[in-house]
Amino acid sequence: MNLFYLIALNGYFAYKNLLNFPRSEAAEAEWQNLIHPKAGDLVLEISNLRWKRYQASPEAALGILLQQTEEPVSTPEEWEDDRPIPNEPVFYLKPLDPAVPHERIRWTNCDFIKVRTDDKEPEDAYATSPGNAGSSAT
Repeated sequence: MNLFYLIALNGYFAYKNLLNFPRSEAAEAEWQNLIHPKAGDLVLEISNLRWKRYQASPEAALGILLQQTEEPVSTPEEWEDDRPIPNEPVFYLKPLDPAVPHERIRWTNCDFIKVRTDDKEPEDAYATSPGNAGSSAT
């Protein structure tokens, strides 16, 4: 898998998705697929992109999504409130970079996007929607 190709491919599809607004139904489905990755997808953590710690070690942010679940934000011993312990979304990621010392990384308080790994354009995903008759994606 060529990482530079994947970066270019995903940039291209993001660009094409911006050309038409409002989006066609197929383009909207593609967008939803991008922002709601599933287990097994190649993903990139995006909510920490501008933080210095991310820039110093971005390798752990790209990998295969193993699982997304809801887990308590704290242990009962640490919780100092009378209310029930709330849950938060938790993502488990297998880093793509073999140099990352962990086989499975737990992420909280973050957002992931799916990284497209194929260059097949979905049929009609970038077609002009009825509300955008004056534009076309080429």
